[in-house]
Amino acid sequence: MNRTIKFRGLTKYGNWVYGCLLYWAGEYQIWETEKDGQTHNYSVIPKTVGQYTGIKDKNGKEIWEGDYVRGISEGTKYLVEFESGGFTTNIGLIGLIECEVIGNIHDNN
Repeated sequence: MNRTIKFRGLTKYGNWVYGCLLYWAGEYQIWETEKDGQTHNYSVIPKTVGQYTGIKDKNGKEIWEGDYVRGISEGTKYLVEFESGGFTTNIGLIGLIECEVIGNIHDNN
């Protein structure tokens, strides 16, 4: 299996950061590697941490745990969650490929 495992989280300043998740020095941190190869660590708010599903929506946008996606029928909104060891929605993972990311639980309530 060859898939990218990465996480995202919000800093206390409201910026999304993406990379490896660590619990270090009593806080959750995302270690992000910049395009120039430099690595930076950022403290993140634990409740905002989500994992990348490994799937992109119909527009090529990455789908993350905690994202809202719009289903095939207009107006239908689904939440992507991680439970029982896997990612779930009411439409199943295959259905995600046909969906469009429209927000997430932290930016769009």
